[in-house]
Amino acid sequence: MVPLSTITDQQLGWRIVDPVVRLRALETGELYPLPDPAQRVDAVLGSGGASALQLHDPSGRVSHRHARLAWDGQRWALRDLESKNGLWSDGVQRQTIELVPGVEVRLGGLTLLAESIALLRLRALVARLIGWSDDQRREVDRALRGLRDAALLRASLVLCGAGDLVPIARRLHRETLGPDRPFLACGPGDRAGALLRRARDGTLCASAREPPEDLAEAIEAALTTACATRLTLHAPDALAASPLGLHLGATVWLELPSLYRRRAELPRLVAEAAEDAAAELGQPFAPLRDGDAERLAASPFAGLAELHDAARRLVALRALGTSAGAAWLGITHGALSRWAHRRGLPA
Repeated sequence: MVPLSTITDQQLGWRIVDPVVRLRALETGELYPLPDPAQRVDAVLGSGGASALQLHDPSGRVSHRHARLAWDGQRWALRDLESKNGLWSDGVQRQTIELVPGVEVRLGGLTLLAESIALLRLRALVARLIGWSDDQRREVDRALRGLRDAALLRASLVLCGAGDLVPIARRLHRETLGPDRPFLACGPGDRAGALLRRARDGTLCASAREPPEDLAEAIEAALTTACATRLTLHAPDALAASPLGLHLGATVWLELPSLYRRRAELPRLVAEAAEDAAAELGQPFAPLRDGDAERLAASPFAGLAELHDAARRLVALRALGTSAGAAWLGITHGALSRWAHRRGLPA
């Protein structure tokens, strides 16, 4: 067995290594909370009614006593109890699987995703980017798997969607790798090869629609050398990304639906982006007035990055006032005042 340890994950880049608190049946909302580690109890997983975590497997391939869950002082581990169909992870049957955030475990016909508090925060962000409907649940889980693969240098990332996607790429970098690893955005006039070296152990982000002249060579260098630089391409759609995306090898394609298709979700998008801005300001919650989210949601946005920026301006206005809010944003008093007036947001 080759365990997926949190230490290895951290060394490779995946920063989400806090203790797993629950298992969730993949692409569903079926939850299996884990015991409190302080209780120091071993728990059996299986289909039997006496199991501490009774699993529901429509295929009937989960054994009555399938696996034992044990806490080693830092993390949970699953150990096979000589079950009929075994434990599987990453396509390999294993006797023991360490539960780290994002790992998928198959027992019989059931696949369970190990979730921690930090992974749930990332999942909430991905759902905001993709959508909250039941139809999008599969895409959210697929995106989570892809982001972990990208952080662990198993794949490159391609973002497709409207508007400026660099802030979205930077936010995903920060959430999966952390703020201390380099993130460099590469423009048409830049030399991608030079930036690739500077982005070592971090992320190089480039436009597939207006790429630097040497981007194809930089991609080849990233994939064939030990620079440990992750590649993120962005484009309006998959067609624009395809010519360069085909050079990336293993690739995660993350498509952000247009805001037009998500009209009904716009007030929630604004409200969640406002909560992010409030946290940045050190506020316990976004100090919005009644109707603020709906008024701002009625504005046209080129993409999610522009919506997030608008929510940030709104929170600065409400929390600090026009003058101090403008100073925090790095814009003039008049610019913030005019922005609020055009959107029907009284100071």
